[in-house]
Amino acid sequence: GHSMGVIGGALKNLGIGAQSKRGKFNVHMGGHPTYGLGAAGVFHPENFKGKANTPDWEILEDCCPFNLYHINENDELEWEGDKCANCLGCFGVMGPRGLMDIPPVQFDAVDAAIADACLGVEKAVGRDKVGYINMALDVSPRCDCANHADVPIVPHLGVFASKDAVAIDMACVDKAREAEGIKGSAAEMMEAHHAGDKKFEAAAATFHGQSEVTSINTGHEIGLGSREYELIECEPDSPERFRFPYDTRPSRQRFGERFEKFQVFPYDKYDGKGFNRLDVVDLDKVKHHYEDSPEITEVSESIHADGDD
Repeated sequence: GHSMGVIGGALKNLGIGAQSKRGKFNVHMGGHPTYGLGAAGVFHPENFKGKANTPDWEILEDCCPFNLYHINENDELEWEGDKCANCLGCFGVMGPRGLMDIPPVQFDAVDAAIADACLGVEKAVGRDKVGYINMALDVSPRCDCANHADVPIVPHLGVFASKDAVAIDMACVDKAREAEGIKGSAAEMMEAHHAGDKKFEAAAATFHGQSEVTSINTGHEIGLGSREYELIECEPDSPERFRFPYDTRPSRQRFGERFEKFQVFPYDKYDGKGFNRLDVVDLDKVKHHYEDSPEITEVSESIHADGDD
């Protein structure tokens, strides 16, 4: 999943991941007259209660690397929204404080732009030179951009391969929709863990109403690829093909010379035993499962090795 793109598949990885820094600003609607934050965001300076009532007021200015937020001499918060590049730096600061309404339409526009940017990458490198492999394993609700991990929303779906970015993402979304969600995941939390539920829309999207097929449909419309696909399931190959060859030499032939050069075991200590250890300990005592409150026993030096090796 992806908080902006809803799905983090082939389209997103080229439509965002393969863009230049300037291209990323373009895809994220930086400066767009309709969908950019400067145009679509709703600024609420009236919710700023002054420096005296905002102990961490400096973060309101520091959250923008373009220095577009200012607290003026009248103790009022100002924003030069017409210069906003959509770097997203202010989202986590302004939104939760009620100082900025983040427009859901911006996320919809980004989803569409992702497919357009993906097509741009294919054209730049040669459309006949691009192929896709989707590792639909550990399908988390958030991508690697996020600063946290989570339970996968569906079981492993498999490894998909195609020359068509639209088709491969459509196949993965379809398989996720067909699958039962995983208990304890965000899909279950959002009550979208049943077969047939749109799991990415429920568990990954930031705003209600985002679609898991916006990028897919856009890619279909602009000629990037097709939503129609034929799923060809491949039989697993023999494991022998992927195993490292087993070394059939006995251990002395393999390691004897090495141990002659550097003997790791300290035979010269503790009468040849090598380490300061008790001869016998009660191992049965520590093998039990203590369902009730376990006893807390202080470990004394008399039964603890001193660590000298």
